[in-house]
Amino acid sequence: MKKIIGAILCISIGLIIGFVVFGRAKASGKIPTITNNPSPTISKTKFSMASAPAESLRGIVTQLSGQVNWQSRIATSSAKLVDTVLIQQGENIATGDDGLLSVQFASVSAVMLSADTEVEVIQTLPISVVFNQLYGKAQYSVLADSPVAVRILNALVNIKSGVVTIEIDGETGLVMLSQESGASTIAYNSPEFISKVWDIDASEGFEYNSVNRKGYFR
Repeated sequence: MKKIIGAILCISIGLIIGFVVFGRAKASGKIPTITNNPSPTISKTKFSMASAPAESLRGIVTQLSGQVNWQSRIATSSAKLVDTVLIQQGENIATGDDGLLSVQFASVSAVMLSADTEVEVIQTLPISVVFNQLYGKAQYSVLADSPVAVRILNALVNIKSGVVTIEIDGETGLVMLSQESGASTIAYNSPEFISKVWDIDASEGFEYNSVNRKGYFR
């Protein structure tokens, strides 16, 4: 009972003090006001499925012959490529058994697809161009100081400079790399999951078996 009476007294004293403070503030004209700050404006994202980021490079078709297919960023299937199309990152290009295609991305890099070849254009930023070669034969050229990366099945080739030709046998998983000029590195995990990195210089060749994850110079 004493605890209840004490609690009632504390509440009463608090109310009295509150009324006194409010009365003095009202008399002095200094009643605090509560303002609602507007929520910060959230800018809309500039991401577009149809168009790659503005800072990415667009590839210009410099050579086109035979059957060549192209799949845009928003397409669900490929269509015949015409030379007026600009190739963007996130797109896919493929040649038929008589096809030939060359694409240049500004003064940074270029790629040439031989017949029966498929390449995904992963990224085309000026400082980082990345391709994914699925099968066939393609030649990659580094035209500036920025390297070009090419994923080949379960390995990665980093082309530091010069020109490299990569040929992938889609049935056997065998990869043949020819360093025509400049220098590159190839990296992959061995069957024991040990990282292997090899430097390839001009005029050297490298063979990589993606099935048993083993490679050697030839």
